[in-house]
Amino acid sequence: MVSGPVSWNLQPDGSTELRVQTGPKPPRVVPQNVGTDLKVNELGDLVVEDGDLALVSGKDAAIQILSNALGTTRGEIIRQPLAGSLFSKYFWDFHDKAVYLNRLLRLEIARLLVMPIFDNYKGADRAQLDFVNRVLAAEVLSTEFNGYNRIPTRLSVEFADGLPWTGEILVYVHSED
Repeated sequence: MVSGPVSWNLQPDGSTELRVQTGPKPPRVVPQNVGTDLKVNELGDLVVEDGDLALVSGKDAAIQILSNALGTTRGEIIRQPLAGSLFSKYFWDFHDKAVYLNRLLRLEIARLLVMPIFDNYKGADRAQLDFVNRVLAAEVLSTEFNGYNRIPTRLSVEFADGLPWTGEILVYVHSED
């Protein structure tokens, strides 16, 4: 999080140097320890396997959390007003400008790496995506919906265990308001 003044200087070569004072990095959790959740399919529906609700844990749960965080609008969860993403807004504002949309997707994931939410189980704040160290790349593969308000993205991140992950996930985009 930004913890002090922000300044910028125009460099002799015409570039701009931006200086941001930040606080300590929030603690990270290895993806194997993110817990267990109900498994959802690419449409966001609960998965049933052998007559029971399927579960997802470890790295697979982390990837599902990443998709859900990007697809949840900031303020949508009443008890967690800071939780969620601004990606749907960015999508509607820049869906026809891929360069900007991809940069904003990467920036939004980076914001979620440090944006605090209250963890009811731990009784303390934690970062929404506390299992990711950094974003390596982010790309919207298509701005065409799959019929269920989801768009394909390709993400590359470094998990808290230091291992990279690259893969495609569908991100829910809320209707344009």
